[in-house]
Amino acid sequence: MALHEDTLQQQYITLIEAYHTEFPGIDPPAPEWWILWLDKYPFGDIHAVIQSLGRHPLKARFTSESTGKAIAAKLRETALRRAVSFTPKAGSSR
Repeated sequence: MALHEDTLQQQYITLIEAYHTEFPGIDPPAPEWWILWLDKYPFGDIHAVIQSLGRHPLKARFTSESTGKAIAAKLRETALRRAVSFTPKAGSSR
């Protein structure tokens, strides 16, 4: 269990560092957001979304709240795109 906890802690630290790199001067969203994201989405997806939003043309207007909402929306979008791109084989019950 400690190994999993260590992995999550390192992922969290890496994501917070990436957030500070992409959004200097903007406080990260509340820890509850990060807990939800790390539980629900792959680490790589979260990291990619942070980097993608860091290149957004309106980045200068972002706030802690707006970045949290944008990250959540982009993660949901990525998950939905992945889900609908899956094409079951003919005769499959799924």
